[in-house]
Amino acid sequence: HLLVGIDEKGEIQGISFIEVGETKGIGTKIQENSFVKKFLNITTANEADKIDDITGATYSSKGMKDAVKLAVSTYTENKEAIFSE
Repeated sequence: HLLVGIDEKGEIQGISFIEVGETKGIGTKIQENSFVKKFLNITTANEADKIDDITGATYSSKGMKDAVKLAVSTYTENKEAIFSE
């Protein structure tokens, strides 16, 4: 489970891990700053798809990409409602 911070321009500004149920040392590599930083400032699901998976943690990488893509698409589909008064 992730918490994805998106600014008013629709760019990802931060990712925090709420719960990680991955294999320690392998799947948990998705939490490393070097991988998380690749997602910063992206605005579309296509950009997330272009990020290379971590060798040995393919399923974890794909799960993180799916979560980020869901967050970006949810923001995009609902931004008018988010910012309406």
